Amino acid sequence: MISRPSSPTRRAKPEPAASTTTLVRVDAQAELERTLLALMPAVRRWLYRMLGPAAPLDDAVQDALIELAQALPGFEGRSSLESFARTITVRVAYRYFGRRHAAPFDPELHAGHEPLPDHQLAERRMLQRLHRCLAKLSPKRRAAFVLCAIEELSPHEAAALVGTSAGSMRARYMHARAELARYLSAERKQEPDG
Repeated sequence: MISRPSSPTRRAKPEPAASTTTLVRVDAQAELERTLLALMPAVRRWLYRMLGPAAPLDDAVQDALIELAQALPGFEGRSSLESFARTITVRVAYRYFGRRHAAPFDPELHAGHEPLPDHQLAERRMLQRLHRCLAKLSPKRRAAFVLCAIEELSPHEAAALVGTSAGSMRARYMHARAELARYLSAERKQEPDG
């Protein structure tokens, strides 16, 4: 009797475990959530400075975080995560610039239950006046002023965020400062106190 060589036993290819794939997705999702939670205070601060206190800030923050969540998987690390997030936040702020907001900012309302000392009330009213005047600026000039004066970015850094040249950003910032000074001067003349 001739024995036949036994056929090599074939091992079944191991199928990728569904749990491994699920774990990778869950881990990526958890990392995304941690990143967004870490960025949320900065995004909120940037939007508050860009849009002012009367804006639908929660909606704007939510829109910015949604756009960040969609864009983060494609983030290549060519810039810092903060620059990446700020660029997206500025784009979201542009969409909110032209919108009218329902309730004007009232410093008395935001002061809490106790009356404010005079100097705190004066500071809040000045901030209210500043935001009213900022709202009159064009979106490009407003962004230039907020990024350069309030966020203290150089015109070169601000230009990179907005997608323009440094010279353009300097010009927008210069014009915004002049325009803002005119608006603030006119507001002071209209006040009953001064």
